[in-house]
Amino acid sequence: MADRGRGPLSRKRERAADALAEANAAAPKAAAAAPSGRICTTSALFGLLVYLWSWGFLSLPLAQKIAAASCTDLENARAPPYQDLLQMSKIGHSGSHPHNMQRDLVGHLAEPRLSMPFVEQLPLTIAPQIVAARFL
Repeated sequence: MADRGRGPLSRKRERAADALAEANAAAPKAAAAAPSGRICTTSALFGLLVYLWSWGFLSLPLAQKIAAASCTDLENARAPPYQDLLQMSKIGHSGSHPHNMQRDLVGHLAEPRLSMPFVEQLPLTIAPQIVAARFL
């Protein structure tokens, strides 16, 4: 049974919120664990871009251009780019196919971890005064 009121936009927001939470949780661990010459995979900028895009504050082509510019700046500074920013800079064939950007980004984001659905029996009791008041 489909959940009413939960369209693709709300699922996209949930995935983006999950990605932002994972990025925020993993960023300090990745920074502490990675030596200076190693490539880090988690970027706070990536989490922020996905968050702003998922809530509609930022268009995806603009987020892709920001990610590409940050990768260029990191390469100019001779620092290795973050893998998630590098992946975001390449969505939509590096911006040349903007109609494929959402597909590419959503494919890059992790699927939300949800529990299996279950059925719960709930007792239904109606107060006699409320029922009588409604039908009078």
